[in-house]
Amino acid sequence: MFSPVLWALLAAYLPLVGWIGLGSLGTRLVPKAMVDQLGKLLFWVAGPLTVLGFSRGTDLSGPLWAASIYAWVGMATAAVFAWLWTRQWQPAQRGSFLLAAMFGNTGCIGFPVTLALLGKEGLRWALFYDQLGTIIGAYGLGIFLVSRSTNITVWKSLGRVLRNPILWAFVVGLITHDWPAPAWLDRSLEVGAWTAIALTLVQIGLRIGQVRSWQVVWRVLPALGIKLVLVPFGIWLFARSLPEVAYSAVVLQSAMPPAFAALVLAEEFDLDREMAVAAIVTGILALGLTLPVWVLLTG
Repeated sequence: MFSPVLWALLAAYLPLVGWIGLGSLGTRLVPKAMVDQLGKLLFWVAGPLTVLGFSRGTDLSGPLWAASIYAWVGMATAAVFAWLWTRQWQPAQRGSFLLAAMFGNTGCIGFPVTLALLGKEGLRWALFYDQLGTIIGAYGLGIFLVSRSTNITVWKSLGRVLRNPILWAFVVGLITHDWPAPAWLDRSLEVGAWTAIALTLVQIGLRIGQVRSWQVVWRVLPALGIKLVLVPFGIWLFARSLPEVAYSAVVLQSAMPPAFAALVLAEEFDLDREMAVAAIVTGILALGLTLPVWVLLTG
């Protein structure tokens, strides 16, 4: 029963361990200033390239938009609980906690897991959950909430959202989805997208070595409870009207650990980087315990 889960986890975890481990090895060799610049590169170049590459490769046929509705319901639920939990926190810590609780890694972890368990049909639903849900949520709503948690005015918050290159890359990807392009161009975008993901994993490894105290893990555990247990449980209860494969795909995507966007935005907006790294790494480890449960519950 669990062999497909084990294979899916193995396929997802090997590159994670490899690239994060590579970054960890380079912690003492790479200057902190260079690590900071890599964070900005991820936000302004690598992130948009990833979104553009996946947007052009997404099959838009069918009622797949329903997956994004559940993505937004899950993010809204997480935002309420996370905001209530962190009302008395400092802005930098509150922002990182919100990002960790609201947005899951529905891309480089969610995609291979869904493909291994549900095949290409499940992956189509996972793509819409990610493209119209997580990406817009993290780099739209996420930026807005982070800005508001640091007491920036509404108009400045909206300005930050509109200046976000990742959202514009998503729009360009949707507009040009059906435009004919040379095979080498689409292939280059795909390779660039996976390269950007690898760089993000390396960045996490570099930041692991800069964490001064892992006691911060205790502060992010409630965020992991919201992300890995509370949100997928709610979607498991209320998404049963979807077709069987779609239902399983949506529940699995909602159960993914905190997104790498938490670190990318923490780098860009000077939030608590240690908390972001701790949430991502601990969430990846916890997935080994929680994912089999959701697979079992979704049949």
